[in-house]
Parts: sequence; structure tokens; C-alpha cells
Amino acid sequence: MYTLGGENATLTEFLAAIAQATGTERTVFALPKAMAKSFGAAAELMGYLGSDPLITREWAELLTCNWPASSDRARDELGYKARGIAQGIRETVNWLEAGCPSPFSTPQLDA
Repeated sequence: MYTLGGENATLTEFLAAIAQATGTERTVFALPKAMAKSFGAAAELMGYLGSDPLITREWAELLTCNWPASSDRARDELGYKARGIAQGIRETVNWLEAGCPSPFSTPQLDA
């Protein structure tokens, strides 16, 4: 089994790369884990009352963890070469803006 990834980035760095690729700006600020989970609990409560929760305790837990990964084995054994985060996000944004075309579809020819 291989891990195929690229550079490790914090959530803040990841969101900044998305903002740069899309030309948008969002305010991002860090919350202590306990505060984020409390906000998730309050959002879940609002969900029980009929609102869509913005975040849950589970997501707060996941988003406040550091999940580094290494593609070294795939690089060494398979010759895998990861894109940088900026390039990968830029390519993803371009693909989404193009309507998510399948790389396996055959182009339609004009008759």
C-alpha cells in the first residue's frame, strides 16, 4: 500500500492556497481545540432545532489534528512525483470550472 500525497500543509496554509487559486479572500483564524469542539456541540444542538450545523464536534476534532503523511515509499519504489499544493489546487479549480470533465471521456466531434 502506498500513500500518494504531496507537501504537508496546515489547514490555514491549505485554505490560503485555495484563496489564491480562486482569487478570493476569507478570514481564517485559529481556535483552541476545546473552543472548536464547544462550537461544534452548539452547532449540533442548533441542528436538532432545525438549522444546518456549520460544524460538528467530530469535524472540529478532525480539523484540529495534524495528519502528516509521506509519499517517500511511492517515490522510491514507483517513481511517484507529487505536485505542489499550489499547483494541485490550481489544477483542481480549473477542472471544476471546466465542469469536471472525465479524463476518460471521448471528445465529441462536430458532425
